[in-house]
Amino acid sequence: MALFTMSLFTMHILPAQSLSVFNVDASAFPKVKAQFYAFDAAGNRIAVNAPGDVLVMEDGLARTVTRVSCPPTAPPRPISSVLTIDASGSMSGDGILVAKAAAKAWINALQLGASECAITTFNQRAYLNKDFIGSPARRQELLDAVAALRADGGTDYDNALLHPPAGSLEVSKRALPIRKIIVFLSDGQPNTVPVQDAIVAEALRQGVAVYAVIFGMRAPRELKEICSRSGGQCFENVKTEADAVAVYLRILHTAQGGSPCELEWTSDGCGHSPALVVSLPSIGASETRTYTVPTGALPQIVCTPSRSLHFGNVAFPSRPTLTLQLTAQGNSARVDSVKSSDARFRITDYGGTAPPFTIGAGQSRTLTVEFAPPDSAYAFCVFTLVGDACAGNTLYAEGGYLGKIASHAKITVMRPNGGEMFVAGSDELLTWEGVMPEEKVKLEYRTSVLTPWRSITDTATGLRYLWRVPATPSDSCLLRASAQTRPSFAGGMAVIPAGTFRMGDITGNGVYSDERPVHDVTITRSFLMSRTEVTQQQWTMVMGSTPSAFRGDSLPVEQVSWYDAVAFCNSVSKQEGLDTCYTGSGTAIACDFAANGYRLPTEAEWEYACRAGTETDYHTGNMTRSVTDLDSLLDRAGWFEMNSGGKTHNVGLKEPNAFGLFDMHGNVAEWCWDWYSGTYYTANPVTDPRGPATGSCRVVRGGSWGHPMYQCSSAYRDGGLGFPSNRYRTWGFRIVRMY
Repeated sequence: MALFTMSLFTMHILPAQSLSVFNVDASAFPKVKAQFYAFDAAGNRIAVNAPGDVLVMEDGLARTVTRVSCPPTAPPRPISSVLTIDASGSMSGDGILVAKAAAKAWINALQLGASECAITTFNQRAYLNKDFIGSPARRQELLDAVAALRADGGTDYDNALLHPPAGSLEVSKRALPIRKIIVFLSDGQPNTVPVQDAIVAEALRQGVAVYAVIFGMRAPRELKEICSRSGGQCFENVKTEADAVAVYLRILHTAQGGSPCELEWTSDGCGHSPALVVSLPSIGASETRTYTVPTGALPQIVCTPSRSLHFGNVAFPSRPTLTLQLTAQGNSARVDSVKSSDARFRITDYGGTAPPFTIGAGQSRTLTVEFAPPDSAYAFCVFTLVGDACAGNTLYAEGGYLGKIASHAKITVMRPNGGEMFVAGSDELLTWEGVMPEEKVKLEYRTSVLTPWRSITDTATGLRYLWRVPATPSDSCLLRASAQTRPSFAGGMAVIPAGTFRMGDITGNGVYSDERPVHDVTITRSFLMSRTEVTQQQWTMVMGSTPSAFRGDSLPVEQVSWYDAVAFCNSVSKQEGLDTCYTGSGTAIACDFAANGYRLPTEAEWEYACRAGTETDYHTGNMTRSVTDLDSLLDRAGWFEMNSGGKTHNVGLKEPNAFGLFDMHGNVAEWCWDWYSGTYYTANPVTDPRGPATGSCRVVRGGSWGHPMYQCSSAYRDGGLGFPSNRYRTWGFRIVRMY
């Protein structure tokens, strides 16, 4: 992708003639209508009535002009006009040149004798440059007054319009009893908020319509109100002399009672804002503008209930099917063919004839999609509906086990593809493919292979993202996209086999009575446990943002309550198409241990997995019992108060145990399912114990970065502060699921 300074091109209008196109109406798309005025060098309207005399281009493509109609010319209605021109310092340069060109065009086109004109200017004061002149013989006096204009000072709308002796509404009091208008030109915001109501009241009292032309910017809201309430009109963001001349002549012709010409053409394509060029080749006049096609007018296909099909965990020889409904909106939609990116997915029923077919506007078809996997590997597919639909012509499907990714589709950046040139500060559309539309994607850029990646966003969805291009010290950069939604725990889970172990303070080094008596416990079913504590990146992918005090993608998430951990488990289960384990709320939350989704480990499962066949205090050996010294064996296994530096550390940096689990000792303490009881070991079941039936606190295991070594042992139980709603910087969790 290249960042560069883009050249901007403007269509130039020949000085002798001008063309003004306005009121573009695409409500009946693809039929488009517009109005226009064409003027000769003297400001007289040019009538055009043959479609072949007008050329219409959209995005560089010629369109068919179906109708052109100009009303018969009529004698112009006499008008009394005051040209009020901003002569403040901001107008020096191009601004004053634009103002002079527009005013001269007005004066030359005005039929003096029946009509009259005065010229005023303003900065922080108002000036009468030339009082009303109605004699054709004195036209040059008006032109000389315009030629003498100079720019300096500030900008005051009240002085320009209202205040005596030279405010334009003060000057208009001396006008002939004919139609009165003020044409106001400026390039800036007022120094003070204008007395809007007073200005409008005086304009209405005199019957003066105020027109405004704003050079190079959007019009202030107050000025738009003054124009609309007085019966005039506001033209904003006028950029060139030719544009200003065309606008002034359009105002003049409208004020004199002239009706515009009408133009109609047939559009095509899917552009929402096509670049429009209307030309009159015979006189060398043209105008460039854009217009907006209503979204509902373009042919599009709407998918119900979604354009994404999630088959979930599927293994051979299953061949499940899902259906979706295609509805044409805006116009009829033609489907010539359907392309599939993965043969494991296919459409078995089109709800009628196979392509090619047409779905009428407002009509629907139901498609049936089959997933026929040869194994249990994850599969991803894009269906492309080839036809004339402008939106909704891609469908997505996925299925299989995320933990067995044999051929997961890779994210491909579609735009930019290496040839684009972007302007710093502009908004550019980035697009990609290879994942489901709802999946969050992380977008990053860098200016060379030697510079670090800089984040654009972590949460882009919909296969597109509008990027405000930053200013960089380079004229080129690289873009990359990576999937964010999938925490992909399936690939980061260790198998914990069923077995029997001795639970509790086996070595006698523990200092708490709730770790005793030591007793045999049997775990009857193998299960999967996340190899590390849940990280902030994994948490953010699922829950949206991290609550952690210590920030970093690979740091364990902390400051999460037991309720938060339960919600996370259910959310991950739903994302991976698994059955959720938890139902209910508050103290009535129940766990379905037979469900295939994610859950918190029981206290027994946690200690069994932590020990990994050992009977020592840590999986690396026994504690030294010296609270003030760095325990070398625990230092190998985890982060605790003597080596942590008062903070969490990236997961997976210490030695794993025999099951491949990291940080079971320290870093963050880990929530378990069980209610806590200090006497539970005296009566707990010996087979798959799941804790007391009720309680006030939940068990927390493993110790943390802030705990002493004896609170990081395999047997240590923390429950006194484990209220399910509590959140601490020292507490996190890991997850398990059935195997």
